[in-house]
Amino acid sequence: MKYAIIDIGSNTVKMCIYRAGKKTFRKNDTFTRPVKLIGYLKNGILSEEGVSVLCQTLNEYRARAEGRNCDVLRAFATASLRRASNAEDVIDRVKAHTGIRIEILSGQSEAQMSLTGVRREIGMDRSGILLDLGGGSTEAIAFGPNGQDALMSMPFGSLSLYQDHVAGILPDAFEQQAIRASIASAYSSFAARKVQSLFVAGGTGRAVCRVRAYLIGETSNGLCRFTAQEIFALEERLSGPEGERIIRESAPERQTTLLPGLIAISVIAHTAKATEVLFPISGVREGYLLSIL
Repeated sequence: MKYAIIDIGSNTVKMCIYRAGKKTFRKNDTFTRPVKLIGYLKNGILSEEGVSVLCQTLNEYRARAEGRNCDVLRAFATASLRRASNAEDVIDRVKAHTGIRIEILSGQSEAQMSLTGVRREIGMDRSGILLDLGGGSTEAIAFGPNGQDALMSMPFGSLSLYQDHVAGILPDAFEQQAIRASIASAYSSFAARKVQSLFVAGGTGRAVCRVRAYLIGETSNGLCRFTAQEIFALEERLSGPEGERIIRESAPERQTTLLPGLIAISVIAHTAKATEVLFPISGVREGYLLSIL
């Protein structure tokens, strides 16, 4: 059977198409739209324009899924709608205009599905901390060979960090300090946990890998690994005078959000005393798919 899974995030709306059997699957296609839904939240209410943009995107994705003869079409939302006080009304209106009913994942469900997807890729015997770094929220999950040990959902993501703290394209030194303080405060209950490996799921992490591939002249494929020192050095380089050009040329769709997200990764890697930072390809969409197979 073919499954179309739509992930409605704060920054992007993505659809992945999978050919799947019982607990096994292969990804065939991925579509991404930088919708930035969090920008349409005003006083906790998703605006009329935001609902319209979301409906337009979902109708486009439904047509693509039908054109590829998908048997199942499912859509879920994370912090993009968890933050909206009018979420139930939005769900009803989207269903009326697109025929698609959106499922809102709690922070805990999102974290558990991310871990399921990532562990399928990295192996069940690994341990560490997984960050599911989204546009509007970040889930942190401590895990070992027996599964999840602890988790928390933090009210920041790469896009919200930018919107809350940055006036220009990239954060200046003062704004970077404000971002670091915000992250350290949100992460404080996990600060005592020390691990060797920090795993980072989400689009910002994959963009970080593309930036490094651009800088060293290689293609970014598969599980991407940095030493912690390489992460710190990349953050420093992108904070410098050539940072805006490098991001624009290697990950233009993340021009304003990549550095705030990288700062979050750097702060948490430093706090956790991690020696390596790894960026899996899989994440919440794969975990969600496994939950319905």
